[in-house]
Amino acid sequence: MRHSYFGNHLGRDTNQARALRRSLVHSVLFKGRIETTRAKALSVRPELERVINLSRVDNVNNRRQMSKILGTNISVKRAFNEVGPAFKDVTSGFTRIIRLGDRMSDMATMVILELTRMPIFAEVVKPEAKEEKTVVEPVEKKVKKEVKKLAKPAKVKGTKLPTRKSID
Repeated sequence: MRHSYFGNHLGRDTNQARALRRSLVHSVLFKGRIETTRAKALSVRPELERVINLSRVDNVNNRRQMSKILGTNISVKRAFNEVGPAFKDVTSGFTRIIRLGDRMSDMATMVILELTRMPIFAEVVKPEAKEEKTVVEPVEKKVKKEVKKLAKPAKVKGTKLPTRKSID
């Protein structure tokens, strides 16, 4: 029986399908567009539309619903701060699916799933490089290697420990 087996699971069990949908929604929210198969895009589109619809109005209840769907606070913040304001005056039609063609390896139909209005994403600012620490001189490195070699016991060639066969 198919109890509690709602929706397209894309050949995965329930938890894997949920994780796949979450990651696809997360990717669209962060990149604005993704290239995926048609089945995955059609499966994730309603969930993505719901997330965008919730992000249009910023209140505590919508944030809780969103974190239940997405699972990460980073995605929730991105949705409310950048994606939601871009769709403030639109009531529907948040996403678009563009067909690309078939993938050569398995002939799966590939599509682009994208947001109809590209929000202005805040660029991630990389921290400036810290001052360089004092660089160890190459001569000091060579000395350290030589000290390590001297600390190891020297192997004597030609001396072999007797084995059981040679004792008998």
